[in-house]
Amino acid sequence: MNRFRNRTVRRAAGAALTTGLLAAICVLPAAAERPSASPSTSDVKKKDQKEPPPPQPTFTNDQLVLADLDLSGLPSKAQLINRVTTVDRPTQTIAQHSAINDVRYVDRPGAPKTQSNTVILPIGGSGTNSVTTQATFSKPLPVALHAEYVRDGQAVNPKTLTGLGGTITIRYTATNTVVKDQAISYRDAEGELTTETQPVFAPFAGVIRAVLPAGSELVSAPEAIVNTIADGQTELLWNLVLYPPMGSYQQTVEMVMSSPDIQLPNLQAEITPVIPGQAPFANFAANMLSQSVKGNTELAEGLETLDKSTAQLAEGTAGLAEGLIQLNEGANQLAKGEKALASGSGKAHRGSRELTKAGRSLATGLTQLAVGLDQMAGASGLPATVSGSQALADAVNEIVARVGSKNDPPIPWPPNPDAITLIQATRATREGAKLLKTFAAGLSTEQAEVAGIGTDAASLALSAGTAKAAADAAYAPVCGSGGTDPGNVLCVHLEAAATALGSAATEAKDIETQAGRTAVTLGDKRDALIFGLEAMSIALQKITEGLEAVSAALKSSEPGATSVYGGLIELKEALSAAASGAAELATGANSAESGADKVADGQAELTTALGSLTSGANTLTVGATKLDQGLAEAATGGGELSKGASELQKKGTSQILDQVVTASKEPAMADAYLHAVKTMVGAAATPYDPPPDAAGRVAYVYNLKAPSPGDSVDWPLLVLGVLGAISLLTLAIIRIRRPAGQRPTTG
Repeated sequence: MNRFRNRTVRRAAGAALTTGLLAAICVLPAAAERPSASPSTSDVKKKDQKEPPPPQPTFTNDQLVLADLDLSGLPSKAQLINRVTTVDRPTQTIAQHSAINDVRYVDRPGAPKTQSNTVILPIGGSGTNSVTTQATFSKPLPVALHAEYVRDGQAVNPKTLTGLGGTITIRYTATNTVVKDQAISYRDAEGELTTETQPVFAPFAGVIRAVLPAGSELVSAPEAIVNTIADGQTELLWNLVLYPPMGSYQQTVEMVMSSPDIQLPNLQAEITPVIPGQAPFANFAANMLSQSVKGNTELAEGLETLDKSTAQLAEGTAGLAEGLIQLNEGANQLAKGEKALASGSGKAHRGSRELTKAGRSLATGLTQLAVGLDQMAGASGLPATVSGSQALADAVNEIVARVGSKNDPPIPWPPNPDAITLIQATRATREGAKLLKTFAAGLSTEQAEVAGIGTDAASLALSAGTAKAAADAAYAPVCGSGGTDPGNVLCVHLEAAATALGSAATEAKDIETQAGRTAVTLGDKRDALIFGLEAMSIALQKITEGLEAVSAALKSSEPGATSVYGGLIELKEALSAAASGAAELATGANSAESGADKVADGQAELTTALGSLTSGANTLTVGATKLDQGLAEAATGGGELSKGASELQKKGTSQILDQVVTASKEPAMADAYLHAVKTMVGAAATPYDPPPDAAGRVAYVYNLKAPSPGDSVDWPLLVLGVLGAISLLTLAIIRIRRPAGQRPTTG
C-alpha cells in the first residue's frame, strides 16, 4: 500500500488534488451564496437553463449507525437508526432484516414486533410516509478510529490531562478494516501485461470534525479546514478518503493546541460508502485515470510509429538518391513502353469489335434454345406425356379389376355376372369339376353318366373359351400386336395364360366328343368321365395360376414387388419432375438470352473505351518524358535527407518513447485498482439488506465527546438531525463550509 500512498496518490493524483476535488463536488451552501469572480459562459447558460432534478426514489431505506467512542477511540455503545420512507405506495406490512435488541419506535410511541432477525413495520399510504426505529447495533464498525495524545513529547493517558496546562498534540487515525486480496492486471503504454496481488479496500470516505474547547488556542492543524462557528469556537474539518488509489486505507490527522487549563475537544466523524454514480469526485478521478491511461497508450503508439517511421526514413532515404536514378532510367523505359501500349490498345480495339459480333451470335442461339424449351414445358410437351402415363395406369387398374387376384373370395349367391373376375370363374369351374368327378363315381345308369359328362364338358369348354377371350383382351392394350418381347414378364405371362386357356377349351371339346363315343359299357363310360374331369381340373388349375401371375404382374400388393402399375406411377412422377425442370430451364434460357444481349452491349462499350485508351496512351508517352526530367532533379537531395532522418531517430523519437512507456505504468495500475474497488462496493453497503425494491443508503457517525460533569449525548435530536441530512444530501460524502476568503490557519 505504500506504493499508492507515497507514489500514486502523493505524486500522480496528489493529496492536495484529492482534497480539491472533494471540496469542489460537495454541497457548499456558503460557496453557493457567493458569486464567482468571473463566471464563464457555460456557468451563465446553466444558470439560465436549469436541468430538471433527477427523479427521486419512491421507496428508500436509510440506515444510520451512531457510535459512542471513549477517549482512545474504542466504541462503547452503538445504535442503529432505521428509517423506511415511501411516496404514494400501497399500505402494507413488511418484515425487514434489522437489529432487534432494544428495538423501539423513534417517531411514535411503543415498539414494533419482531420475528426471528426481522422487524415488522407498517409502511405505505398516500403522500410521503416514513417509519423510524432505533435498536442496539452489535456488528463491527467498518472503519476503526484511534485517538493518541502527546504532552511535552510524551504519550499520556487522556484522563490525566483535565486541569493541566501546556501544549498538547492529538492525532486521530482512521483505518478501513473491510479488505480483500485480489489479483490486479494492467498494461503499460506498450501493451505489456503486469499482474500483481494487492489488498483491495471497500470504498469509504468521510469527514472528521473537531471543535476546540473555549479558552484553547490552535497552534497548528496540517491539512485541516479551519472555521469559526456561531458561538465563536474554532472548528477543524479533515477530509477522509479511505481507499486506494483515491487515498490510503489508513489516514491520520493531527492538531496542536495550547491552554492554561486543558480541556479535550469534542470530535465527530461521519463515514459513508462511495457508491458508483453518487460520488462525482470518484467518477471524475476514475475518468481522469482512464483518460491518462488511454492518452499514454495513444501517445506511445504514436511515438512508436514515429520512431519506426524515422528509422525507416533513415534507411529509405539512404537509397533514395540511387532509387531516383534508377527511377529515371525506368522513366525512359516507361516512355518506350507507352508507345508499345498505344500500338497494343489499337489491336485490342479491333479484337473487341470481333468479340461484339460473336456475342450477338450467342444471343441469337440462346433465343432459339429458349423457344424449344418453352415448347417442351408447354401443354403439348411433357405435361401431355404425364397425362398419358396416368391413362395407362388407369387402364392397368381396369384390367386387374377384371382378371382379379389370388385373394379374391368365392362367388356369392346369387351371383352378379358383372362383378365376377376371371380367377373367381376358373376357381368355381374347378370346384364344379371336382363335384362332377365325385358324382360320376356314383352313377348307376349310362344315361346319367353320358348326360353329366356332356353337360360338364360343354360348361368347361364355355368357361375356358371365356377365360381365353379375357386374356386376349388384356394382352392387346398392354403388349400390342407386334409379338411378345421376351424381356417383358407381363406379356410372357399373358401369352402363356391365353395358350393354356385355349388348350383347356380344346380339351373340353374333346372330352365332350369322347363322352358321346365311349358308352360301350357302363364301366368304360364312368372311367372316361372321371378321366375327363381330372384333366379339366388340372387345366383349370393351370388357368388359375396363370391369371394370378397376370394380376400380380399388372399390380402387385406385395411390398417392394415390381408391377406394371407401379412402373407407370414412377414414370408419371419422373415425367412431372422433368416437366418442372423443363419449365425452369426455359426460364433460365430466357435470362441467358437477356444476359447475352447485355454482354454484347458491354463489349461494344469496351470497344469504345479501348479506342479512348489508345488516345490516352499517346498522351501518357509525353508525360513520361517530363517525369524523367523531374526525377533527375529529385535525386540530388536524397543524400542530405537520409543523414537528417538518422539523427532524428537516434537522439529524439527513440528516447522519448522509452520515457513515456515508463511513466505510463503508475496511472495504468491505479486505473486497474479503481476497477477492482468496484467489486468491494457490496461489502460497504448497508449493514442490513433493505426491503425488496427499496433504495438502501447508510452512514456511520462516530461521536467522541470529552467528559464533563453532567454532559450526555442527546441521541433523539442527533438522530433527527442526521437523518434529515442524509435525506437532503443523499449521503453526500463531505459536508464542508469555508467562509469566503478564509484560509487554514496555523500557529
